[in-house]
Amino acid sequence: MTAETTVFISRSDERPRGLTRIYLCQNAFTRMQGVFFRKHFNLQHGVLLRGCSAVHGIGLKRTLDVVFLDKQDRVLSLKSLKPFSMCIDNRAFSVLELCEGGIGNLNIEVGSRIEFGSLLLNPKKKSNTRGFLTQNQKGASMVEFIIVAPILIFLGMGIIQMGLVYHARNILDYATFEAARSGAVTQASNQEMKKELAYRLGPIFSGDGSSDGVRSAVGRAVAAVNNPLRTQLRIINPTAAAFDDFGVRDLETGETVLPNAHLQHRSTSVGATSGVTIQDANLLKIEVTHGYELKFPWFDMSLPGVDFVLKELMVLADPSNASFYLQGQIPLRAVATVRMQSRAIANHVNVEDPAPSRPSIAELELGEAQHPTAGLMDQQGQEEQSQSENAECTGEHGLPSNLVIESISPVDTAAQCSVPLDNTVVNSPDNQTTTASASDVLSQC
Repeated sequence: MTAETTVFISRSDERPRGLTRIYLCQNAFTRMQGVFFRKHFNLQHGVLLRGCSAVHGIGLKRTLDVVFLDKQDRVLSLKSLKPFSMCIDNRAFSVLELCEGGIGNLNIEVGSRIEFGSLLLNPKKKSNTRGFLTQNQKGASMVEFIIVAPILIFLGMGIIQMGLVYHARNILDYATFEAARSGAVTQASNQEMKKELAYRLGPIFSGDGSSDGVRSAVGRAVAAVNNPLRTQLRIINPTAAAFDDFGVRDLETGETVLPNAHLQHRSTSVGATSGVTIQDANLLKIEVTHGYELKFPWFDMSLPGVDFVLKELMVLADPSNASFYLQGQIPLRAVATVRMQSRAIANHVNVEDPAPSRPSIAELELGEAQHPTAGLMDQQGQEEQSQSENAECTGEHGLPSNLVIESISPVDTAAQCSVPLDNTVVNSPDNQTTTASASDVLSQC
């Protein structure tokens, strides 16, 4: 029979690789601290849990060496505790947790007896409370798991909720782009863009895939888009300054519009007020801000902590979106830019006519008899309309009449014309032979 070996784990001159501190944990509070809340835990430190037969690594970021001890501090088993794992030995009364490599550093073996020496400040209390701890600390790991489990569930639900927010953001990006495309062909109509936006936001409001579910989701999306406290659509471009620089009066409707035809042939000079060219003024840029309602329990303002974060902290951090946070919503923002395919109307983009030479619709309805300057305004409007028509492609070959075109020599034209340009014989209506000049033939090409 071999003699029982004793392992002294306290550091001394003869044992330079021993421990310098043991954290004794004898109650639920100190056991919850464990290693997780000890930032300076290293190879010279250990945690001794009395009345414990199982430990877990939930929340750990490193591997630990675990020594299971009986009531006489004899080593029953040696195990390695990895993060988010569990070690159990039902025979154990105490557990000694060390840094990875601590068992080899102290030469601890199964069957050895651990001698803590002066590292335990109250060894008498340890021996006197063994029976009490054995009776009352059973199932402590389950209690700890019950404490940790709600935190893990909360984090898991939070991850899923953030995934839903990201999905909603993608839907909003697509809906904003489609709304801008709709506005590009409807003269930047705010109502048409909101209508298209509502149709495209339907997937955010779920639905089971059936026709009734889709109809219900689109109905909720329409209500959300028409609610200014839930969805805000803002036209960033064109601006009032762009209408001031480039706007012309439409004689049929009396509204100020931006010329949109044949932009490639128009001047690229920068407007004095807007600072952009007419080509840039015809870019429709919109911004949509939508308040997304959190879906998961605890995140829908029912948890006091979430309510405090949204209503107090976020309002202070982002006061411009306070109306969304106070309703328990996360503001999602998307921007889209498209080229206008129709003439933008000032009234559609909520821009008042800034130019005195362009009367409003109300002034046009007064007529020349009731308004002393109506005739002058009409004359000015006709001049502007004439200038607008001249700028459009009303000239030869569908090009602007005021566009300077370089002269084309007959030789260059001859290469593209199947009719010979030299003196050519052609049959006249009276069956007589005549000679056609190059200029006559050119007019036929």
